[in-house]
Amino acid sequence: VAPNPIERSIVWTMKIPEDIAPVFPHGPKIPYVLLVYEAEEFCNLVANERLLENISRVQDQYPSYTVCCLTNKLMSYVKK
Repeated sequence: VAPNPIERSIVWTMKIPEDIAPVFPHGPKIPYVLLVYEAEEFCNLVANERLLENISRVQDQYPSYTVCCLTNKLMSYVKK
């Protein structure tokens, strides 16, 4: 885990087990950025067609990273 300029995000690198590492073309490590959203914020971004814009902004800063999204309490929010 490392500090980064993107609010409510976590940046980390996962080391691939040696026995399967040769299958991965980018080497033995996979870098990730996790974007953390509250359910209402996530749904608003989707409804306003801005989620992909947010993800693109992150990809511009971290072009070689896999971007993941975590949405807190999404199912509870959707079931309201």
